[in-house]
Amino acid sequence: MKIYWLICFTTLSFITCAQETTEPVKPQFTTQDAHDIARYLQKNKDIKTAVHLTQTAWKMTTSFASNEQLTSQWEDALDTEIRPIPSFPKINSHLTAGQFLIQFSDGMDLDDWRLVDLPLLPAFETDAEQTSASDYFSYYINLPLYWEQLMSNMNGSATWLTIPDFQWIVPKQKKNKQTSQLYQVLKAVQGEVPLSETISSQAWDNTISPIQTALLRAQYHIQNARWLSLFYDWLEIYQLSENSTQLLTADQQLQFQQVIDNTQEVWQNNQAEIEAIDNRIYPLMLLILNQIPEKFKNPDHFNESLNLKVFELVWEMEQAADYANHVLRQDIKNNLEICLNLSAEETPNPQPAMAKKQFQSCVNEFAQWGIQRATNSALSGKLVRLDGALALSRALELPHFQIINFLAMSTDSDESCQKSMQLQANPVEWTLAAESMAWLHDRWPGLMSSWADKNQLVSLYKNGQAIYRNPDCLVSNQVLQNQFETVKTQWLKLKAAINDQLKIYRDSHLAENSQIDFFQPVNQYTQLASDNIKISPCDVAKACGAFVELPASTALLDLFPNHLKMAQQFGLGELKLCYDQVEWKQRQTEPTHLNNNSIANFTGQLSLQLTGKYQEQTVFTKLIEGETRHLYLFGENSEEVLNMDCPLPIVGKQINTQLERGTYGLFPNRLTFLTAQRTNINTVIDNNWSDGENWQSKFADENHSAILFYDEMTEVKQSVNEAFLRHNNAVQQQIYRKLMYSNAARINDSALSLAVFEYLTERQLFNKMTQSLFPQLYLQPEIRSVLKGNQRLMDEAFFKLAFENQSNLLDMLNKGDELIFKHQSIWTQLSMPLPAGNLSSSKQQLKQAIQFSPN
Repeated sequence: MKIYWLICFTTLSFITCAQETTEPVKPQFTTQDAHDIARYLQKNKDIKTAVHLTQTAWKMTTSFASNEQLTSQWEDALDTEIRPIPSFPKINSHLTAGQFLIQFSDGMDLDDWRLVDLPLLPAFETDAEQTSASDYFSYYINLPLYWEQLMSNMNGSATWLTIPDFQWIVPKQKKNKQTSQLYQVLKAVQGEVPLSETISSQAWDNTISPIQTALLRAQYHIQNARWLSLFYDWLEIYQLSENSTQLLTADQQLQFQQVIDNTQEVWQNNQAEIEAIDNRIYPLMLLILNQIPEKFKNPDHFNESLNLKVFELVWEMEQAADYANHVLRQDIKNNLEICLNLSAEETPNPQPAMAKKQFQSCVNEFAQWGIQRATNSALSGKLVRLDGALALSRALELPHFQIINFLAMSTDSDESCQKSMQLQANPVEWTLAAESMAWLHDRWPGLMSSWADKNQLVSLYKNGQAIYRNPDCLVSNQVLQNQFETVKTQWLKLKAAINDQLKIYRDSHLAENSQIDFFQPVNQYTQLASDNIKISPCDVAKACGAFVELPASTALLDLFPNHLKMAQQFGLGELKLCYDQVEWKQRQTEPTHLNNNSIANFTGQLSLQLTGKYQEQTVFTKLIEGETRHLYLFGENSEEVLNMDCPLPIVGKQINTQLERGTYGLFPNRLTFLTAQRTNINTVIDNNWSDGENWQSKFADENHSAILFYDEMTEVKQSVNEAFLRHNNAVQQQIYRKLMYSNAARINDSALSLAVFEYLTERQLFNKMTQSLFPQLYLQPEIRSVLKGNQRLMDEAFFKLAFENQSNLLDMLNKGDELIFKHQSIWTQLSMPLPAGNLSSSKQQLKQAIQFSPN
């Protein structure tokens, strides 16, 4: 009996537990909550986080994970801190390509281009590694519609979808139901309300269109002072206005004009900061803002010159018209125009304008254009590393997109990295081909579905997907930091070459061993080189027999006034050092060993006078007297001889003396002597010049000798000033000419010409490497300011401006050092960039054509 009840109890418990565990868990949200979830994310999360959570949820709806696993993943996603994106620059390649095709292709016009169907709601990309900054913004703006699709896919079965701090947001209702959504957006972007509040608080009737998205994005960038992104917003607004066939109502025009006026005011108020980012965009933005109202008056208005400027700036090129008509592109242009003209309608409901073979031929031509021609070495470069400034310079004469593969190979000399690089298509050519293909699809979707080869379309699409995708070894911050260091090294070489050029000029135009520094003021201290300068007697006849030549020193030459030293170096006059007034001072007599009072030895201290002359005119005289006594003379013991400071005239003269005791008549009662020098005066001078008492240093020492005479000769200063300015201008203009007019033909002119050429080549490579390989970074204001702002790294324009402003070379070089230092740290702080979104709109257009084509 007990066993029976135990079995019953166990069975009942199991049934009860089974009932409890199999009872379905009620989800927090249903399909009807999609818009509320999106509004909550828009309101409470930053743009990237809101989209990232949506991407995570979307991927989880197709996962085979268990409910428990999905719950854990979702909770992790909610807790993960996402680094926000500061700005969302957008380049609409679809519209940029259209303006180009309209202008340079016979058969395409504005009306035809307007027939292209633009997807109002881009397909949602769930892979964060494929999501560009502009994609994040577009997804965020239309987040309710994406959540509507997401919740519909889940069918209300996602019990893992919970948001702990969720709060319901009641959207505002339109006061005037007749008000259009565009009018709502135009009103909203004129206020200071944050984007999160604006977008989440209103009940939008329809998908937020591209122009509405651009207006909201522009307001976000104004509020966050992201001027470069704001510029690209208004490029797109201008292009969308041109592409639109919709006429604005009077109220819409009024509001639109108010937005334009507000934007223009903000733009002008921040001119200095904008020009520090890129000094080209400030005037172009004003042209665009002034041009948009023309579209209100005449929707068919098409400003070719402005569109060309836009195209050239977007693609960082010069002379876009020359590129469009280049001989390399002639067959591309011809094929395009044939297909465009063949597809023209003639009646409201025409038969197909092209036969099957013609249509397939056009599809084939467009596919080959974007696959083969776009990767042709003439239009995209080879996967070959260009070594040497000459080879690089020739390649860099072309637009960056035309040498994209050369640029990739120039980033890293590592062989394994180079082998991992894939051939990339010229992005301009690919875009034009993709847009032509998409236009053909939009013009004839039925023919595309029936006759087109889907493999060709897919290959064309994949070729575009590969553009801007670098191998993992090409890490942007490392690549750009390496190139910055290369530019810095070349700058230091250039500075050294400038100093060498200054020396060459001094050697050629100034006195030998000139030390004049053209980077210093005219009153600079300068030294004269003492090499091979000898100090000799001013007049040998008056030097008391001294004729020795003495070496000069820099210190002695410094006794001359500075302007006279400069005068000699400029060749205006000659400086000379000589000595005279060689005399014996502190003279005394001493008896000789002959014990004869009529004769004596004479001792004294030698002195001489150093004289400095300019053009044989005395500038200064300095006297020095030796401290050592010398036996300098044997002569008659008389006051007359003792008083002689230079006894040279009596040397050899006879001295007749009488014997004290006489000779008792055997011999004459006298002795005869000859006056004689007892020391070599030249030896005394020579020994004391550098040894012993070191007269040389004493002459230069104010404490040991006094200036007896000094004439500064101030009248020479004017000539020196004039000579300094003349030579300074000549040498600086000579150097500036080499800086400004550098080219491959001049590199053998001088070491400076080569240094300038190598520096400018690496500097240009820095620009094009960033533009072509890391376009997403090039749209960041911090990077753009280094390359294109008015405080950018030194380039040819920098040198020309310095010359036009008559900047001293030293000031120019110091400014260059300052710019190097200013921009040095940015490369080590770069985070991994988001994928480039430059071609996103063209890829979306092409994807539609693929979806409509046969399997």
